[in-house]
Order: sequence, then structure tokens, then C-alpha cells
Amino acid sequence: MDAAVDATIVTPGELLAVNAAEYLRGHGTYTDESGRLLASVCGVVQRVAKLITIKPMRSRYVPANGDVVVGRITEVQEKNKTWKVDVNGRKEANLLLNAVNLPCGTLRKRDKEDALNMRRMYADSDVLSAEVQEVKGEGKAHLHTRSTKYGKLYNGMLVAVQASLIKKLPQHFVTLEIGVDMILGKNGYIWISITRTDAEKAVAQQIQDKAKEKDVYAPPPYQPTSAAQRQILARVANSIKVLDSAFIAIYPTTIMDVYRASEEANLIPPEMLDKKYQSVLTSTAIRRRGDTAKEFKKNDDMEDDED
Repeated sequence: MDAAVDATIVTPGELLAVNAAEYLRGHGTYTDESGRLLASVCGVVQRVAKLITIKPMRSRYVPANGDVVVGRITEVQEKNKTWKVDVNGRKEANLLLNAVNLPCGTLRKRDKEDALNMRRMYADSDVLSAEVQEVKGEGKAHLHTRSTKYGKLYNGMLVAVQASLIKKLPQHFVTLEIGVDMILGKNGYIWISITRTDAEKAVAQQIQDKAKEKDVYAPPPYQPTSAAQRQILARVANSIKVLDSAFIAIYPTTIMDVYRASEEANLIPPEMLDKKYQSVLTSTAIRRRGDTAKEFKKNDDMEDDED
């Protein structure tokens, strides 16, 4: 086997094999007039027997069954009883009316009135969390929000990153030690919000219980965010953006690495995005690459086995 084939990351035009005839050419590769196998994209070399492919470093999200995603409603189709959802993929995903929880968790058959009230559940530009239920042959994902942990998202902010940096984790709903709730969408969309107190959660639950008795939709109460809490959210959001810019895997530990480094450097959130501070902020996260690479590869192998 050519030494070049063993390279982990390659760039366009980089040599993969001197004699292309000895291998099967996969996605992201091409042969030149000299019969050499070269990379056509920047990415990670993957080899199965004699088949060589390049997994692009930057690409659109490719949905898979069971993925936790965060998306934004782009269109409400009452006639088809369907919501169109942007999930950072090549195609918009579908969310059917019969694949969502009815207002306040009511269990009953969907009727015409539910179809007329679709915009009360999810309107244009609403952000929601969901799970990929099925991926059709043409690559279009069908979502569901039947679990109570999924649904419309409030009182927070959305951060978009490269989907390839979000690996499959044991838990995509995470609470950071600094009082921030986070949903790491496998599609590269991350939702962050302030962790609410037990008292605030109790008030929201009371409203939901009363609405359920009347079978009506009731959004959770508005919960104001203090200036200090907004600073925390901004620091977390910029920590995520720094990792994305440095192409470092994004998960709770690396986010907190950058967060703590920014505090130690006495940087305010806007300063974190200055390129001159990137090496200081990411030094600890970079050192973790070797420790986490094996774990991420194990998760990727599990995904391939499921497929």
C-alpha cells in the first residue's frame, strides 16, 4: 500500500497512490494522465479493502435515523399537514402533523382543527429540536417531536457550525456547570439557553397542566434574562464559534476549555473572535484531540454498523 494512502487528512491534488489501477476510486478522488490517484477535495482518507474515498472536511449535514437535530421552520403547509424545516442539509426536512406532540401533550387523533392551528404550534422561523425518524431514498429527512424533550425552543440563541464537528454523543441535551442548557444538534445547529430554577420550571409546568385540561396550546411564560446571564450566553456562543473556526470537535468539554481560557485571559466575549487570541483559547482543546479521537472513531464505527 502506498504511504500516501495512510495519510489522515489530505488536500486537493495530494497524491494517494502512484498506481491508481491497484485501487477502486471512490468519492473525492480522481486519476491524472500519469495514472496516479489524487485527492479532489480536502478531507479525511477512508479505505475499505481497495476502495479509497475522501470524507470532506466541510460539507452539508447528511441525516441519519436517530439523529438529534435543531432546525428552523421555513414553511407551513396546512394543506399537506406538513412543516418544512431547515436542518442545514442539502434538502429541507419534513415534519408531519401526525409526528408531533399535540398542544400540552394531549393524546388523541389529529383532526381538521389541528391542521388549521398548525401555525399556533410551529410558525415560520420558529426554532425547534427534533429527531430524525426516517431518511427517504432521495436523502430527505422526516422528523418527529413525539417525545416531550423535543419541541419549540424559547428564551435562547442559535449557533450554527460545521456539522462534521458535532459527533454522536451519549447525550445531546447537556447542562453545563456554568448554568447553561445546550442542545448539540448533529446537523451543526446548537441551541443554548440559561438553566431555569426549579421555581421557574414549576410555574411553566402549571401553565402547561391548565392548558392540557382545556386542550389548548399555551406557550411557556417569558423568562427574562439578566445582563450577567446574557454575558454568559455570549461567552458560550463565542467559545463554540472559536472551536468552529479552528476546526476542533465541538462537545461540552472543549466548549468549557475555551470558555475558561477566555476568562483566564480576561477577554470580553467580542474579543474572543479576534484571530490573534485563537491559539491561546484553543490550546487546551487541541491537546485533547489525541484523547478524544479514538472515542469519536468508535462512535463513527457504531453509526456505520447501524447503517
